[in-house]
Amino acid sequence: MQKKLAAWFLSVTFLYVLVGTVIPRLQPDRFWSAALILFLDLVIGLSAAWLASKILTRRLRELASLASVISGGDLRRKVESGGQDETTELAVAINTMRENLLRIVEEVRATTAHINYSALSLSNASKEINASSEEITHTSEAIARGAEEQALEVEQITGITQQFAGTAEKVAGRSRDVHQMSSDASSRATEGGDDVGRAADSIAALSAQTERSHQAVKGFQGRASEIGKIVTVISSISHQTHLLAVNAAIEAVRAGEEGRGFAVVAEEVSRLADSVQELAGQISTISTELLDGAGTLAEEFQDSLSSAGEVKRLMEQSAMSFDSIIEAIRNTNSLSEEISGLTGDQDKAANEVARSLQRISAVATSNASGTEAAYAATRGQAESTGELAASAHELARASEHLQDLISVFKTGEPGPPDQPV
Repeated sequence: MQKKLAAWFLSVTFLYVLVGTVIPRLQPDRFWSAALILFLDLVIGLSAAWLASKILTRRLRELASLASVISGGDLRRKVESGGQDETTELAVAINTMRENLLRIVEEVRATTAHINYSALSLSNASKEINASSEEITHTSEAIARGAEEQALEVEQITGITQQFAGTAEKVAGRSRDVHQMSSDASSRATEGGDDVGRAADSIAALSAQTERSHQAVKGFQGRASEIGKIVTVISSISHQTHLLAVNAAIEAVRAGEEGRGFAVVAEEVSRLADSVQELAGQISTISTELLDGAGTLAEEFQDSLSSAGEVKRLMEQSAMSFDSIIEAIRNTNSLSEEISGLTGDQDKAANEVARSLQRISAVATSNASGTEAAYAATRGQAESTGELAASAHELARASEHLQDLISVFKTGEPGPPDQPV
């Protein structure tokens, strides 16, 4: 610029010298010559000043216009930076400023877009986290209630188990009593079986004796039957004797006095025959009664034999039943002994379960406390997540505001560059 001004000044001075030299030669009159020189000098000075102002300020106006455009936010225009003067340096500085502003605006725009996207993602994530935190809060609350209920239930189960342990101990005692009673019953059943065996032997002996008596009664019945036959013979003989006595009496009557003694004898014989006949009738009656009694006795002995056989059979069944009872009692004794052992083991297991439930109750109580603490922490996290969502929303609003601020800058394709000075 200084060189241009110096050249311009020398050119104007040369014109002044040229006018001052040429005009006096062309106009001899000193007045008109001086007036013409003054007029031409004014014209040259004004023209030179106008041209200098026109030429020198045009570049500055272009730079001022570009600066005004840049200040308006349009970063697309670029000034030509050709030349060696100060305006060129100013143009280079303005272009550098424009490029820096353009880079800053692009970076700020990209950053705000990223911030906006991150804020939106953070807001969505915070909403999801908040929803999850609420679900976790409800779940933790439910778990806390469940843990408390579980602790109460475990405590109740512990009490029931302790009662069960006491009951198991009582059952073990009862099982031992049952075992002792089974042992006593087994001993008594063995004794009863022995008694039944002895009774069966006695019944068998009685049955044999009854059989012998039955045979004797049968023999007596046969003898009584023979007595009846003999009585029949005696009765027949007495009847014939009576007939003979009657015939003898008839013959004695026919004989008269000579047969009187014989008639007395015949009468005595007849009476004796009648007595024998009467006795034979009585004997026959007694024999019949004896036969009837012997028959009844034989039937009763037969019934006794049948009853004795039935009793023997029942006693044998009783003996077998006693054997079964003894075996069952022995099995019961063995089972009661096994039950007693199992009940003892059950008692130990119940006590162990009670102790385990007490430990579980302590753990459940601890879990309930931990769950309540987790529930409180989850609620605090939910509140923090809500604050984070609010901060993300504020960040998104700030990013949008920043985008609104930089939206005044135009960063598209640059327009046609200004012409160099």
